Amino acid sequence: MLPVGTEVEYKGQLGFVKFADAEFKQMVICTHQIPEEDTGIVRQVCLVVYESQFDEVKLVNGNHSRD
Repeated sequence: MLPVGTEVEYKGQLGFVKFADAEFKQMVICTHQIPEEDTGIVRQVCLVVYESQFDEVKLVNGNHSRD
């Protein structure tokens, strides 16, 4: 399980780990962020990755989270 903030590649898409749940053995990888200029809201396109797919996740860069 990779920590939140880790930059990864999954199925040809670059992104970062947004959420990881060791209990349910899944993680969420966000691949795109789309800011809305009018509202300031940033929308994200994310993919859920289950334990059976973990071997398809490739590490790009380590964790850059501030937590």
